[in-house]
Amino acid sequence: MKTRILLLLALLPALVAGQGVNFRDIPLDSALLAAAREGKHLFIDGYTAWCGPCKLMDNEIFPLQVLGDYFNPRFVSVKYDMERHPDGVALAARFGVKAYPTFIILDSTNQLLHLFAGGVLGPEFIDKVNDAFDDDKAFGTLSRRLASNPDDAALRVRHLQALQATYTRDVSGLADTLWASLSPDERLHPACLFLLDDLAPDGSPRARYLFQHLEEYRSSSTPAAVDAILKKKYIERYTRVLRGQRPLAPDWLDLTRRQIDSLHLTGAAILRLYDQA
Repeated sequence: MKTRILLLLALLPALVAGQGVNFRDIPLDSALLAAAREGKHLFIDGYTAWCGPCKLMDNEIFPLQVLGDYFNPRFVSVKYDMERHPDGVALAARFGVKAYPTFIILDSTNQLLHLFAGGVLGPEFIDKVNDAFDDDKAFGTLSRRLASNPDDAALRVRHLQALQATYTRDVSGLADTLWASLSPDERLHPACLFLLDDLAPDGSPRARYLFQHLEEYRSSSTPAAVDAILKKKYIERYTRVLRGQRPLAPDWLDLTRRQIDSLHLTGAAILRLYDQA
């Protein structure tokens, strides 16, 4: 009995790994044929030999049973070295891949559904992949929708957000151009909060616009979503002071405290820690 238990313990890692994502060692054309035959989509893990996060995904995330349960019934899954494998090199050129890992989701006709870069070290990776089936988040789908509706402001913002997640280009300039083209009403659309978040550093014109129209944004979106962005702005201010990048004026702390208190931010406790620091 003891020998059997020891044998099972020795085999357990292999058994668990076998329940993870089933990657097939086949070329792209064969993978597309298999996807069509099996009624599935194609999931491509684009990696490089030197990429540390790629190795973490390979060793820690893809072997998880919960990922296997999600992926294997839905996808024909393959992985290609984007610098060495012929199909990987071709895919990198086709989609302008510049960051690794990059994950590409195609339908069985070789049409792009979604593309995003960067791993997620947990089962939450499924949520990122599942965006391929959300018309408001899937990069390939948004690109086609935008081509048919180029004047749809919310669609333009969502497409830019999905483009940023591909890491194929710097979207800062595109964000500035898009913002300048929006009417005041269009700027209040919930999707436009994306343009006021990380792409609008504290003190920038768009960040000031958010503070000037705060109640309007809280009404058009959700207070929690707006407050999350405001907390980032204040953390940015505190961090610049702590790093010596901004002088600490005598009345700065009192003024900042009064501003924060007047906003009644959700979950503002983190800001008190920065204030104390």
